[in-house]
Amino acid sequence: MLLLLFAAGGARAQWLQGYVKDSMTHFPVYGVTITNTAQNERVQSDEKGFFRIRALPNDLLYVYKRDYRNDTLR
Repeated sequence: MLLLLFAAGGARAQWLQGYVKDSMTHFPVYGVTITNTAQNERVQSDEKGFFRIRALPNDLLYVYKRDYRNDTLR
């Protein structure tokens, strides 16, 4: 999986948004679960691969989709 992320700066919780795409085909991946382990928040990517989740700097994001390699981002 390939994640394309966009975020605003700041030290307080902010919205982190981006797209999840297949790293081989570059097609959007629907239904990927993105979990912010520090904030205990979970969202799923939509049919365009788009997601939006609240995060603080250095929060750990766990990215999961069955039949794909899992990923973790900080």
